[in-house]
Amino acid sequence: MTTVSLKIESGATQSTPPKGFRSWLAFWEAQRGKHAAECEAFGCDREVTEAGRVIKVGKEDGVYILPLCDRCSSQANTRIFKAWDKDLVMLTAEPEAVT
Repeated sequence: MTTVSLKIESGATQSTPPKGFRSWLAFWEAQRGKHAAECEAFGCDREVTEAGRVIKVGKEDGVYILPLCDRCSSQANTRIFKAWDKDLVMLTAEPEAVT
């Protein structure tokens, strides 16, 4: 499995989830087809409270959604952390609701 270095996207707290989803966490769970329980940042085992919009460090290939705890998600651009690449959900320009 591949790990990636990530940081929270600037201004992510002001973004709204795609139409049809009550939160970014609901969007991630629908896309992955599973429930998020633990923060996906390596070294953190706190309960998931939301899904953060993250970017890969050193790569300009898009914005991703990842389940995080409140502590990890509040560290916008101040901390680089690692997670499994397989746990990222890429955010396209117009994400669609999963029915």
